[in-house]
Amino acid sequence: MRIELINLILILVGLVDLGIAGILVLKAKDNIASKAYGFAVFFTSIWTFGLAAFRHVPDLFLAVEWARIYYIAALLIAIFFFDFSFYFLDKKVKRLDLKRLGFLSLPFLLVIYFLLFTDFHIASIGLEEWGKNIILGPAYSFYSAFFITIVSWGFINLIGKFKRANQLEKVQLLYVTVGTFIAFVFGSLFNLIFPLIGNYQLIWLGPYFTLVMVVSITYAIFKHHLLNMRVIGNEIFTGFILIVFCAQVLISTSVQEFLFQSSVLIFGAIFGVILVRGSLREIQLRENMQSLAAQLSEANDKLKRVARIKNEFISIASHQLRTPLSIIKGYTSMALEGDFGKMANIKQKKVFETVYTSVNRLINLVEDLLNISRLEQGRLGYEYIQVDVVKMVREIVGELAPKAKTKKLILAFKEPDERIPKITADFSKLRQVFLNLIDNSVKYTEVGSVGAFVTKAGKNKIRVMIRDTGIGMTRDEMGSIFRRFVRGNRVSALYNEGVGLGLYFARSIVDAHQGTIVAESEGKGRGSQFIVELPVKHKMTAREKHLSEEDEADSIRGED
Repeated sequence: MRIELINLILILVGLVDLGIAGILVLKAKDNIASKAYGFAVFFTSIWTFGLAAFRHVPDLFLAVEWARIYYIAALLIAIFFFDFSFYFLDKKVKRLDLKRLGFLSLPFLLVIYFLLFTDFHIASIGLEEWGKNIILGPAYSFYSAFFITIVSWGFINLIGKFKRANQLEKVQLLYVTVGTFIAFVFGSLFNLIFPLIGNYQLIWLGPYFTLVMVVSITYAIFKHHLLNMRVIGNEIFTGFILIVFCAQVLISTSVQEFLFQSSVLIFGAIFGVILVRGSLREIQLRENMQSLAAQLSEANDKLKRVARIKNEFISIASHQLRTPLSIIKGYTSMALEGDFGKMANIKQKKVFETVYTSVNRLINLVEDLLNISRLEQGRLGYEYIQVDVVKMVREIVGELAPKAKTKKLILAFKEPDERIPKITADFSKLRQVFLNLIDNSVKYTEVGSVGAFVTKAGKNKIRVMIRDTGIGMTRDEMGSIFRRFVRGNRVSALYNEGVGLGLYFARSIVDAHQGTIVAESEGKGRGSQFIVELPVKHKMTAREKHLSEEDEADSIRGED
């Protein structure tokens, strides 16, 4: 008996629905919502197969039995969809709500009774020119009302979940709800409403619209990761191959061909299992990586918050410390200069000199901390003007000459052989960089000399070099000395002063001037060289201008 094209399409639609149902149920694990939806799709496939069988079988008695099956399947679709609407997005639920199912059991059993044991639902069946026609009884109205009520209730539940769903869940809700809604609307129209008014001719159209539901879910799978498509694809591919191999076994015409095709089937099954397991392992690894990335992102956010709070604390503390320290420095200086009268003895003067030196060191430390705080908060402003770097470095060398002389060091500035152009820079901050570099060289050199040089570095850059014969650096130290709170190993052992902020600040200032700073050394005890290269022209951005104004106002407040 030849299968009509319509029935063949119904079978194919049923197979697609059955495949989706299997994927949903098998992949659900502890997800009750996915299982409930999977069972709804499963009974959709049974409903579709029932309609195909009803149309295909010639025996009217068997046709009535198939009609009863697809009516029961349709009602089970509605019940499981209704159940799914409560579970979807609720990850805490791990098992079925038996009370809710119990609430539905009475009307469901009543429908089953009318379908199987009376003619109140299916009154009779007849043959028309277009095919079989069922005459429906009075209980069909109760069936229709029950079906529409629980389906509508389910959609109301899903719509209500949109408000508390996150963005990804909303996308999933949208595809599942819209796709299922279209399938229910047209399925109800052709298989519920039309038969209710006496038109049984178009019942075969309803199942076709379940493809809309399948397409919408598939799109969500591909586009929005509703399920893992790679595993699903491998499973579908493996299943298809095994079906083909099984067919080859069944149509074998000899013992040898049967054994060969059976062997191919076994190897195909083994290959399929390995393929799927490999995909699962890869997915598990990817999920672990994603989870780790999320944890690292959260930890990074926390670290940023801690760093911001730390910077704010340092900024506030530095502001509060700077004013009293400046007052102590001022009064100590006045006392040393004799503004309050002549010192009684040399011992008294030495005490005030020690206080002055210590306070000055504290003020420099507070200023460093304040600058670092501003720098890390992006609030360090710059005031760019034309700067004569040759003159600046020459003056710094002259300023530090007495310090070098007390250590019996040669501190020299080599005048350039050619004219060095002025550059666009923040005078005070750039001076602080070179003062820090030259002062460090003097500080960490016990024997020998310290030299400062200014030369051209190409057409549009200048180069400043500070060279000494001091304690030198290892390769590891050269790679880390520009970090915060980092000092060389020998520096920490021999010199207690400083906290490791000077070079970090220097690099940050040079970077802001669009320049570079590097440290070179041939090793411990063989001296060091710091090279700073700066562009001649620097175009200040609007943000830098704004920060410069903020910095100026901040300084005024600090002085107050």
